[in-house]
Amino acid sequence: MRSAGHHVAINPAHYIADHDASHADYMRCSYRSLVTHCNALVLLPGWHDSRGAQAERHAALMCGMRVAELHELVGKS
Repeated sequence: MRSAGHHVAINPAHYIADHDASHADYMRCSYRSLVTHCNALVLLPGWHDSRGAQAERHAALMCGMRVAELHELVGKS
């Protein structure tokens, strides 16, 4: 996303350094970051297979955010 010229405010995978963190810990962090710092959500390939990504998508849509899949944005600025 960055190399395509988009601003990436949040990457949940970089937020929790504790390898013993639970899925719930990651989701709490992700939701908090999503609603506090973001105005859009970009879904990565395979998001359909991820309960967490599906939940983030639902939350973003409920908050009126733009939701797009990565392939829709790559190469566009």
